[in-house]
Amino acid sequence: MSTFIDKNGIIRESNGRFGNKPGSTPGFDLEDAPEQEQIERDLYDEDVRVRSYAARNPSATEAQLDKALDDEDVRVRSYAARNPSATEANLAKALDDKDAVVRRYAAWNPSLTEANLAKALDDEDEVVRAAAAENPSATEANLVKALDDEEEFVREGVAGNPSASEARAKELARTRSKRVKAERRLLRRVEQHERRADRIGSFMGEGRALRAGNRVLKARKALEQLSAPGPAGQ
Repeated sequence: MSTFIDKNGIIRESNGRFGNKPGSTPGFDLEDAPEQEQIERDLYDEDVRVRSYAARNPSATEAQLDKALDDEDVRVRSYAARNPSATEANLAKALDDKDAVVRRYAAWNPSLTEANLAKALDDEDEVVRAAAAENPSATEANLVKALDDEEEFVREGVAGNPSASEARAKELARTRSKRVKAERRLLRRVEQHERRADRIGSFMGEGRALRAGNRVLKARKALEQLSAPGPAGQ
């Protein structure tokens, strides 16, 4: 039995004409041709299932996976994106794919580097970001970034990440919660100072208006410093 991705990006199983031999593909015998040559040939096959099977082969080279990521069929590109042998360059390309399904598989790939995970966490698709938050290769900096996501679905991915202990995940969540509350307090203070400065500027002398304006600037600066990304865990 073999697995494949249908046109909707769903993983399914099939009893089709794929052989049981690991890495085998229809129409070829791996005993008659070197494996790399076999993969190369299969990537040009007319049958999308043959190309998909080649794209998922862990023996595929970076160049072969790059070829698979250019395939017109999303199933082939999805298999290449989740291939454990995909390189940093392969995964960066997969994360730029026009189809979110491909980007989701890439975001789940444990071969992702910290830089590519940060890229996935900036994706417009929340499922891509959630997959990156759950990726076992995520660093603490990645997890902190995920906890700042506007979608709760993404933030919850941190708690399910096997690379983050339960205690650490809770600590990060508490830290984020404190930052959010502090930002809200400072934002309210800025708004209050701005309203007061407007009233003073309209009815009071220049000196008081200047002092009120300085308080607004000071509150804004404090808000910017708090909102700025800090070191991991802060």
